[in-house]
Amino acid sequence: MDILISVTAKIAEYAVKPVGRQLGHVFFIHSHFKKLKTHVKKLKITRESVQHNIHTARRNAEDIKPAVEEWLKKVDDFVRESDEILANEGGHGRLCSTNLVHRHKLSRKVSKMAYEVLEMKNEGESFDTVSYKNVIPSADCSLPKVPDFLDFDSRKPIVKQIMDALSEDNVHRIGVHGMGGVGKTMLVKGIIRKIIESKFFDEVVMSTISQTPDFKSIQGQLADKLGLKFQQETLEGRALILRKRLKMERSILVVLDDIWENIDLETIGIPSVEDHMGCKILFTSRNKHLISTQMCANKFFEINVLGEDESWNLFKAMAGEIVEGIELKPIVIQIVKECAGLPIAITTVAKALRNKPSDIWNDALDQLRSVDVGMTNIGEIDKKVYLSLKLSYDCLGYKEVKLLFLLCSMFPEDFSINVEELHVYAMSMGFLHGVDTVVKGRRRD
Repeated sequence: MDILISVTAKIAEYAVKPVGRQLGHVFFIHSHFKKLKTHVKKLKITRESVQHNIHTARRNAEDIKPAVEEWLKKVDDFVRESDEILANEGGHGRLCSTNLVHRHKLSRKVSKMAYEVLEMKNEGESFDTVSYKNVIPSADCSLPKVPDFLDFDSRKPIVKQIMDALSEDNVHRIGVHGMGGVGKTMLVKGIIRKIIESKFFDEVVMSTISQTPDFKSIQGQLADKLGLKFQQETLEGRALILRKRLKMERSILVVLDDIWENIDLETIGIPSVEDHMGCKILFTSRNKHLISTQMCANKFFEINVLGEDESWNLFKAMAGEIVEGIELKPIVIQIVKECAGLPIAITTVAKALRNKPSDIWNDALDQLRSVDVGMTNIGEIDKKVYLSLKLSYDCLGYKEVKLLFLLCSMFPEDFSINVEELHVYAMSMGFLHGVDTVVKGRRRD
């Protein structure tokens, strides 16, 4: 008898509980609507926060994560449906309807929606980031296409020596030195390209230091390559974050190009050897003493001018097959000689004279041989570089183009010039004749 009573009680329990739950939907409909309204309000706040983050990310040209976009679409649809139910079914009269079947069905639906809204709110709050950070390629490794600058006989041994030095465990600072225009930056960019292709380092970052170093600009260049965005304003705060980010890489090469004076790496945020054994630094400078003594390079290598054959091949690659013409070749040989084996002079002059008539080539040779009274106090090599750049400027042709070139020279070294801003500056200074809008300015490009 006791067993029968126990079994009957258990059956009653399983039968009554579901019934009670269903009746609860009828009697607690007001509570369910209130809960839905509260959760929807909180979900809208979360959606607004996510939308703000998406807007910020898009302003930074970042790609939005598909999961975030899918969540936002789902939320928009659900909020729209919830608002309609709250507006159409949430009136006092409807909630007090004597139609128990309708009340039960509506209350059950609203209760389920309230739970789903809460789940979506929690999902939105769980997004650490809404986008993929844009990482700028490790370095601009553009080199002459043919012939490859690293394939020159004078460069091959140095490239191998530098690559070997980078692989040595006890070498953490390497210097490359040579006169201005000899191709130090070009060589280093070629080495960076080889490193990236071979995955020699996990990461490579590069910054141009220049004659007047700006530490914040240097930090910014390195951070951009790493996809790092600074929130800090002070030099010290940025250095702390940059150092922490660099140490996250198992092996990383930091290239500091065109150093003119002793640079405090700690102030920038570049970790010391003791702080990060996997961080190596490659310097370029005109000053051998600077990189060997003050910057404490473990090994350093000198870059010299190109030989005659290499100079000719590089010039031909830049100017085209026209240089082999019977009438033009004797003049070209003299022009290449005036470039004194300096890659910057060779490439600048060759590009300026490409597709120009023969009389322009003759005039160019005269310009390269000329003596400017304003150049009496500069060295012979710097004079060659100056004359090649002046020739390139003279070959620009139109006055407007020359004025734009001079306007660009007013910006800091290695500055990323915004074309729209350049148009505005040029128009305001009257450089573009007959142009009074940015749209018209673009047509002059």
